[in-house]
Amino acid sequence: MSVEKLNILSVELDEALDEAGFRHVAASVGDRLGAQRIGASVYQAEAGVPIWPYHYHHGIEEWLYVIAGAPVLREPAGERPLTPGDLLCFPSGHLGAHTLKGPGRFVIFATGHHVEPWMSVYPDSDKVSGPGGILLRSSAVGYWHGEGTAGPSESVEVVREPEMLPPQPAVNALALDADAKFGPLLGADRLDAMVVEVDPGEGSEPYHYVYGREEWCAGPGRNAHLAAPARRGGSRDRRSRVLPGRPSRCSSAAQSRRVGRARAGLVDDGSASQRSLPGQRALADPQRARGWR
Repeated sequence: MSVEKLNILSVELDEALDEAGFRHVAASVGDRLGAQRIGASVYQAEAGVPIWPYHYHHGIEEWLYVIAGAPVLREPAGERPLTPGDLLCFPSGHLGAHTLKGPGRFVIFATGHHVEPWMSVYPDSDKVSGPGGILLRSSAVGYWHGEGTAGPSESVEVVREPEMLPPQPAVNALALDADAKFGPLLGADRLDAMVVEVDPGEGSEPYHYVYGREEWCAGPGRNAHLAAPARRGGSRDRRSRVLPGRPSRCSSAAQSRRVGRARAGLVDDGSASQRSLPGQRALADPQRARGWR
């Protein structure tokens, strides 16, 4: 039985959004690959137009990889342009706040919130969203509000994120040396990645499969692999490969005979069965789709 595949460069972007000054076209690739634990969406963004409201997540880690163009990242440190090959991590919490403008094409991977509690926060509009809906942070109340004989409580002041923070670290995956590990360089907690350089006909590792971990494999060339778990009881020595720009596959078994200059692996932490992006599109508003960003 063969696994599903698609090409990140040529996949049809058939999901469009144009609302309230936010615009993009996109494709949910995880669903097409049959992914359940790791998700990803490919975006095409117009110059100067943000794809989603500025936001961050609790319980979610996202990685951004720039395929083409010169997208502009907005983060707590301000705005900065990115170039093809740039790879960044948006960790859980306010350090991971972000949105992107074009021009450019990029892919966003996500993992993390099927098991753990999750929440999205939108600093510009001062609202939060979660399984229970979208609420204004200014409406926060105390713990005992309405419980038992306590009655209503006064409003509670919410501790908000700092306005300015240092920029998130970034690496260019196309320029990294072989065996370089992405995760520590990016400050990632839930995903990891590694460049592996192999000669034609050479296998990167023995043919194998792993229970409880999902892997994404790319074809010849510079690749990367998304897999779960790693952080909690999982092994970090079995990595695979999937860096956007090559045909991608989702499989429970590592593809050991892939050739090319480099490979990279994103390793999921095992805390997720990936409701955050079970192959669905990453959405800033989780109420709008089965997946979210």
